[in-house]
Amino acid sequence: MMITNYILIVPMVFVAAAIYKMRNIFTRTIQAMRRLEGTTCGPVLTHLSSTLEGLATIRAGGSQEVMSMDYYTYQDIHTSAFYLLCTTVTASAFWFDIVVNIFVGCVCYSFLILENAAGAAAADVGLAVQQSLLLVGTLHYCVRCAAESAAHLGSVRRALDYASLPPEEGLQPGTGNEPPPTWPSKGAIQFDHLTLRYSSDSPPALRDVTVNIEPGQKVGVVGRPGAGKSALLAALLRLAPTDGAARLDGTDTRTVSVRRLRRRVSVLEARPAVFPASLRDNLDPERGRRDSELWAALREVGMKDAERTLLIPVGSGGGHHSLEQKQLICLARAVLAGNKILVMDEATANADLQTASLIHETVRKKFKDCTVLTMTQDPRIVIGCDRIMVMSAGTMVEFGHPHLLLLNPEGHFYKLVQECGTSVAKELYREAQESYRRNEPEAETPEIEDD
Repeated sequence: MMITNYILIVPMVFVAAAIYKMRNIFTRTIQAMRRLEGTTCGPVLTHLSSTLEGLATIRAGGSQEVMSMDYYTYQDIHTSAFYLLCTTVTASAFWFDIVVNIFVGCVCYSFLILENAAGAAAADVGLAVQQSLLLVGTLHYCVRCAAESAAHLGSVRRALDYASLPPEEGLQPGTGNEPPPTWPSKGAIQFDHLTLRYSSDSPPALRDVTVNIEPGQKVGVVGRPGAGKSALLAALLRLAPTDGAARLDGTDTRTVSVRRLRRRVSVLEARPAVFPASLRDNLDPERGRRDSELWAALREVGMKDAERTLLIPVGSGGGHHSLEQKQLICLARAVLAGNKILVMDEATANADLQTASLIHETVRKKFKDCTVLTMTQDPRIVIGCDRIMVMSAGTMVEFGHPHLLLLNPEGHFYKLVQECGTSVAKELYREAQESYRRNEPEAETPEIEDD
């Protein structure tokens, strides 16, 4: 177009400047809209997934209407954000077309008004007009593609941020101070002034926790949500940076490779972890066990009659099995591991009464010589433990036998038991007293005052 009529360079400069400015505004806006649309889409998918997982509970409680209204609310917010994104794209296309049409008008009128362009060949005029008309739609499409690419590159940037993270400390074995292969052979746990932070700028999740747990003891860790129960597990498995020391059988866990440390501690959580593979691979990922051992483990947890073959697929996320069956699979895996330390982090929170009773009975039989940490909010689950550790705001506020803790009316554990109701509290007092007499037959059993 400039070759045909060099005067067109003047409107080209203004149009190019306007398009550049609009492109910057549009790119920033569509990126913000994309982030907003993605943020509002997350609750919709989370709510849908949670609803499908808890469908039986929702129907049992008659909460279908409440869950539907919550879904409609999330969907309305997401639809609003998506509509805003669509209108932003449409508005940008409208303004781009206005600028381009103004430029096309300048091209056409330049050949009619200017004298030096009047003698231009018809072919040149047609070529100039045709090339200017190509900008309509095409220019906005190119700018929109560039903005979309920049928005999607944000995902690539986040993936690269994860890829560039330094590897977890201690993954490589061979520090020179590795304990023997049978470690830990007793199951003693010691926390020495242990403090844990999930990041350098976050408040500590654990604050100066010091406690000794003897081999074979059954310890209940109780506290309200956010008290620091799960942080103890994170400190034990070195899931976050810690100050102080965590020792197993006298060996500082920082001197042991993370891979080996986590293999020697069995964990049962509220959401059981299963793999999209066969039942055999879920029970024995390293394929070092015989079929007879696997069937024996399934028999121990009550799943012998439920499975006909070890090659049955568990499915992605355990979709082919119920939540209770997945929890029993994880328990059978812990039985096969034969570790001296078992941590139960709200393991029976989502299980029915029958499965919860079966899990606790299996733990009492198969892990009677092991150290068991049971983390829960419900004191009824841990009332029969040898020791109770009460956590509050990341600090251990009480530690001792449940019966002795209940002797203190001002204590945290006493108040937790009182919240269960009068009749339940009296039953817990009786169980704690019987447990104390059974474990300490030579000690005098003080009576709990009945309020």
